[in-house]
Amino acid sequence: MMEEDHADINELAEDFQDAHGLLIETDRAMVMNHELNHVGLGLAAQDMRICLVEIFNNRDVAVLSISDGEEGGVDVRGKMLNTKVGLYAISVVERSNRTRSILSFGPEKIQLDLNSGHFYFTLPIEDGVSFDADHNANKIIEFYVRGNPDRINYGEADEAKLNLKHLTLTHKCDVNYYPDPRMVIEDTQDDSKLVEIQRAKLLMEENK
Repeated sequence: MMEEDHADINELAEDFQDAHGLLIETDRAMVMNHELNHVGLGLAAQDMRICLVEIFNNRDVAVLSISDGEEGGVDVRGKMLNTKVGLYAISVVERSNRTRSILSFGPEKIQLDLNSGHFYFTLPIEDGVSFDADHNANKIIEFYVRGNPDRINYGEADEAKLNLKHLTLTHKCDVNYYPDPRMVIEDTQDDSKLVEIQRAKLLMEENK
């Protein structure tokens, strides 16, 4: 329960921080579990009540950026979070028909550094990032992994036929810009405001 009603959820940062602290105290063992490497957050507020949901789970893959390729297509960069498996194949499906792959390739078109876990590949999609009438991304990326990552020959030609049925589908995400360019602009503006505030404080201290 909040001490007073707030109409704007953006004014509830401290209340949500308090709720987060209570959740950590409730199940500290889960929060400190090193095998859980991903968290999803849900926030809501109504009248004098707030709701905070935190879901902890384990992921094999983290997508770090999705952007237009310098020579066309869509560039995808990410990192393997599970060192016991390796990224082996990528498939792209239409949102309107997710049962049929319109594009798929194996490790020959994936660059992955086993030491850092960082990977990179380009989706040869002519129309790049595109959206439907409801502003949802038209295409979805599917990430497939397999064991023994040290035996995967990344960036090397392989004549073997790719069979997704023998692999593990570990992650899906929209073919959409990430981070959201609007968020990048807002973060840059916030950083600029913070710098100005810090400069103003320094000037005040110097003029005392």
